[in-house]
Amino acid sequence: IGDLATAIGLLTQRMAAEAGQAATLARIADGQDRLIAALGTAEGGAHSDAESRMRLRSIDVQLLRILEEISAGRQESTADLRSDITALTASIRQLSRGTTGRG
Repeated sequence: IGDLATAIGLLTQRMAAEAGQAATLARIADGQDRLIAALGTAEGGAHSDAESRMRLRSIDVQLLRILEEISAGRQESTADLRSDITALTASIRQLSRGTTGRG
C-alpha cells in the first residue's frame, strides 16, 4: 500500500508539472495568435515596407557621416600629436645642446 501511495504521489506531481507546461504553451500560442493578427492588420503593407527601407537608408547615411567625422577627427588629432612631438623633440635637443655646451 505504501508503494501505491508513493506511485500516486509521483503521478500527481507529473500531472501538475504537465498542467504548468500546458498553461505555458497556451500562453505562447495566444501570443503567436496576437502576432499573426497584428501582422495581418498592419497598415500600409508595402508602404510600411518602403518606409522601413527609407528609414534604414537614413540610418545608414547618418552612420556614414559619423564615421567620416570620426575619421577626420582622428586625422586632425594625429596631426596635432605629431606636431607636439616634433616641438618636444626640438626642445629636448636644445636643452641637451645647452647642457653639453656648459659642461
